Amino acid sequence: MSRFGIRNKIRALFGGAGSAANESGARPVFDVKITAPNGSEYTVQGKEGETLVTVTGRGAWPIMTGCAEGDCGTCRVEVLGGADGLSPANEKEQRTCRDSKVPEGWRLGCQTRLQGAGVHLHVIDPFAEAEAAEAAEA
Repeated sequence: MSRFGIRNKIRALFGGAGSAANESGARPVFDVKITAPNGSEYTVQGKEGETLVTVTGRGAWPIMTGCAEGDCGTCRVEVLGGADGLSPANEKEQRTCRDSKVPEGWRLGCQTRLQGAGVHLHVIDPFAEAEAAEAAEA
């Protein structure tokens, strides 16, 4: 990957592309409610256009990600409310969700951007899920 590819990957991960600013140049900030894997709840703030990976990184339970490019599905997150406050799924996210059998109503945190208020997410622990699946198979 070229240095420009790396730069674009970092910008995409931290919400540096595709966001709108208001007249003062600042992007709107929205509260995002998070339900952690252990059931606790808290709120973080995110700027319009930031990815869910970036937004949840400000709290106790950030979304885990493997590739940050929408290819692996590790960063899947359940949307419990406020889906209208999120960007529409792009083709890459739709393909990865279909191929990885991501349940309906879930999104990829690296591809989904914050666009409005009222978003409520359930962050999962993919390692705990893998262990539970292995135990169920045994």
